[in-house]
Amino acid sequence: MVERLLEVGRWLKHSGDCVYGTVRPLPAPFRCDVPHFSCQHYWSRGAEAGSVRFLTTSATFCIVALKRPASGELVISRSLPLREGDKIELLGAPNSDGVSWHTKGKQTIISASKEHWDAVPHAWAFKVTYRTA
Repeated sequence: MVERLLEVGRWLKHSGDCVYGTVRPLPAPFRCDVPHFSCQHYWSRGAEAGSVRFLTTSATFCIVALKRPASGELVISRSLPLREGDKIELLGAPNSDGVSWHTKGKQTIISASKEHWDAVPHAWAFKVTYRTA
């Protein structure tokens, strides 16, 4: 049990930005402050999709994958509050250069190098930073 708590502490040390000060997106018609996105369209769908969880602050959107995808690509089958120019980083990974994302229809696909996936055990927290207009 002690080892589990220590592991949680190590994970929070690098991925705490996707935990501290965040909230789960609220269902419509509640107000949300995500820039450039129709919150009612997204928030009405909930804060999870399979083994992926979503959290938000007024400036960022976080995607936490509870399972590592076998292919190195995290495929999320829903529209997310992202637009071209937004930056996604894998918290706890050496740098963000190995992380990219694109959309395909209503899917969002996040790609990371094996080095990035290997750098983080247990859960992979992706922090979205919205580009400024």
